Amino acid sequence: MCYTPGLPGTQPNSTELLRLLRDDGRPTVLRVLGDIDMTTADTFSEGLRATARSAVPPGPVIADLNAVEFLGAAGLVVLVQEQAWCDEHGITLRIVSSARPVLRSIKVTGLDATLTVSRTVDEALTHA
Repeated sequence: MCYTPGLPGTQPNSTELLRLLRDDGRPTVLRVLGDIDMTTADTFSEGLRATARSAVPPGPVIADLNAVEFLGAAGLVVLVQEQAWCDEHGITLRIVSSARPVLRSIKVTGLDATLTVSRTVDEALTHA
């Protein structure tokens, strides 16, 4: 069944709620568009891990979340797990966002002390 917004009985799948665009240049950038919640966290995790695996240490790998409209607990878990994976493999992970929903989720959970968050890709590269 195809998802139709507003039509009862239809459900969106994760690819309709979240888009991942990867740029394998240097640095490696994953641009994320949509919502990151429990229905899309696996897609986000797989995309971020694949991006990190393609990076040459020390990276950086940049997760550009500027077009993310919602970052739920499941998405925060992915960020923490991928930060740990990158640390273990000598890769620098940088989160980019100036989007209020993303910044707020990171701040209220205290993850701003753990994750490196920049407002722009250029700013993230300066700190890489």
